[in-house]
Amino acid sequence: MRVYLCGPINGCTDTEAKDWREAAKKDHPEHTYIDPMRNDYRGRENEPGIDALIVEADKQDIIDSEVVLVNYDKPSVGTSMEVLFAWEQARDIVVVAKEGTIISPWLKYHADTIVPTFARAFAYINELSKEESAILDPFERLDILFDEMDKSWERIFGRGRKFDS
Repeated sequence: MRVYLCGPINGCTDTEAKDWREAAKKDHPEHTYIDPMRNDYRGRENEPGIDALIVEADKQDIIDSEVVLVNYDKPSVGTSMEVLFAWEQARDIVVVAKEGTIISPWLKYHADTIVPTFARAFAYINELSKEESAILDPFERLDILFDEMDKSWERIFGRGRKFDS
């Protein structure tokens, strides 16, 4: 599955922002990951136009994902906005929050599941993947992928990806 790695970035150290994402990719290579840290904009927050660049890129990444994996280790405005956007896009939202973490009713409402460990999160994601594979044959999955590509092209370029039309 295509998994968007959602969690705090702004105000975080490299360890806080990157380590869990790299561990997820290394420990679960069966999935494709969309990692917003590939464009590390920390320290550039006050540059003109950077807000739109960050937000629109992240929104497109969420549209391109199937599952949003949320590392909820501390409150984050960006993470909260991404969760709401993902929910509006009907993406599966899997939140990892340690036992005893106080979780906002907003996050609980929008999450499909909240689990205490990444192991449990990936067990859930793997089940989602099995369910999707059982429902869709390979040609249906390709049709869905091409439809999503068309929507992305339309959103980015203002027209479909077919240049002869």
